This record gives sequence, C-alpha cells and structure tokens, in this order.
Amino acid sequence: MPESYPPDAGADTTDSARDDSVPTRPASGCIEAEGFRDRHGYGRSSLDGRREYAHRAAWIEAYGPIPKGLVVYHLCNNRGCVNLEHLRCGTRAECSHITSRRPRGHRSKTSAAERRARVLLRLSPATPLETPCIPFSGFLNVQGYGVRGGGGQGQETAFAHRAAYEKAHGPIPAGMLVTHRCDFPPCTNVDHLELGTQKENMGACSARGRIVNRSALPARGQK
Repeated sequence: MPESYPPDAGADTTDSARDDSVPTRPASGCIEAEGFRDRHGYGRSSLDGRREYAHRAAWIEAYGPIPKGLVVYHLCNNRGCVNLEHLRCGTRAECSHITSRRPRGHRSKTSAAERRARVLLRLSPATPLETPCIPFSGFLNVQGYGVRGGGGQGQETAFAHRAAYEKAHGPIPAGMLVTHRCDFPPCTNVDHLELGTQKENMGACSARGRIVNRSALPARGQK
C-alpha cells in the first residue's frame, strides 16, 4: 500500500467506537463528478481506457490501485462526490457500518433545488437547434427527464416531454417513442421533439456519440 495512503480518519471501526459513534458529514464541501451518472447516482469516468466509477477513479489516481477485497465508500453519503476528503477505503463491513449509523433522514440534507441543479450540471450540453430548449421546471429524474405528477399515492405520472408532445399533436401511437432532437432530456420544446422507434432512437444516439459503451463498464457489484 503506498505511503500516501491516508489514515482512516473519521471512520473508527473498532468495537468500542461502534457502540456509540455516529458518522457526521465532512467539514469540506462535496465535489460533484462531471459527466454521466448511473441510475444509482454514481458518477462514471474513463480510467486507462476503461469505464470506472468516478469516486474509485479519483481514489486510484491519488493513491494507486485499490487492494483486492476492499471498496471505496463515501463519508458524505453523496454517491456523485469525488472529494478525496470524503472517501475512505475499507471492507464492505466497514462501509455498511458507516452507512447504517447515519441519522435517519441523512440523505435529505440537500434541497429540491440543489438536487435539480446537480442533475442539470451533469447532463451533456444540448445540440443547438433553430429554437432554444425549454427545460421542464418541475421534478427531474436521475436521467434528467421531467416527470409530471407523482405528488401523492396513486397519482399517475408522465414524462413531461411526452405530455408536451401529446398536447400539441395528440395521442402517441403504440410502440413509438418521443425523442429529443436536441439531446437534452429536460427539454419540452415541441419543435425539438419527434416520434421514432427504439431502433431509430438508438441509431440517432449512436450517430451523435450519445451512447455509453456498456461492455466497458465495471462488473456487477464492483464500485
């Protein structure tokens, strides 16, 4: 293990510490990973020609290879964070201990506006068209698509871009998608929307360099 490998500050996992310790947020702020994030919120990046989780890549670049059997986890509970002060390398048991000891509601520290800003920040720039994008002003899911409804139990939800298209052009034929010519998921500008099949959508994404090479992603369970 390299000499620069940091001591386990702030994550005491001894039996005596586990009796009454409750992890807290690090003093410094999070540094958000740029680019693509998966559906669980983890950032992705490229390392030595292969896809890697952004927090693992940050750790490897700073301290060298991660020892076999260990994982890199977040003290801040923000899966998109790559601030080295917020990362620790340890066993899965140590990782589970840290996450299980966080106070209830720990993940809800950020406001809806902050979460929305994080989603918009990691999206790729829109492809310029004749008219500007009109981002949906409400809730955005992890992929950046606007979602209407869902405010209460049993309430139907709908993607905002599909709702905008139906309002302008009527019902969407079965088996058809509403795709973005601008490549910007939150956009609801009907001039930027068009119908297409899944095959046509994937072909357009590939031609514009918008598809992630899944075969180069880490194996299931690796982070």
